[in-house]
Amino acid sequence: MEVLKFHFDGSCEPYNPGGRMGFGVHISGHTAGVIHTISETTDFDNGNSNNVAEYRALCLGLEWLIENGYQGNPVQVFGDSMLVINQMNGTWKARGGRYYSDYLRAVELREQFDQVTFTWVRREQNQIADDLSKKVTV
Repeated sequence: MEVLKFHFDGSCEPYNPGGRMGFGVHISGHTAGVIHTISETTDFDNGNSNNVAEYRALCLGLEWLIENGYQGNPVQVFGDSMLVINQMNGTWKARGGRYYSDYLRAVELREQFDQVTFTWVRREQNQIADDLSKKVTV
């Protein structure tokens, strides 16, 4: 089975919290090339935040992989949010906050994969997902 690379990013602009959230996902394989991308936004809302957006982008990508039967593939997840990556790896605890329900959803989705890893990358290494999260003008 092909190893899939999954980059995600979330944004909350023009202000955080309360701005418009954007979600970017880029999934690719070495031989398959680009498999799927997601670029979505929400309306302005006081409950929106950058951390919520990061987790929602992660969940959107994991849900798409599951819906399309990829949970048996090894999946390498890359994101520039230290919070999300460290919490998904169990290095940092999640105790609450605006993003907590999205964190719980991401953990639930993670458990449906045979092999999934989470790696933090610098923003420059996550540019495609970052661009997708900001594709619709604020």
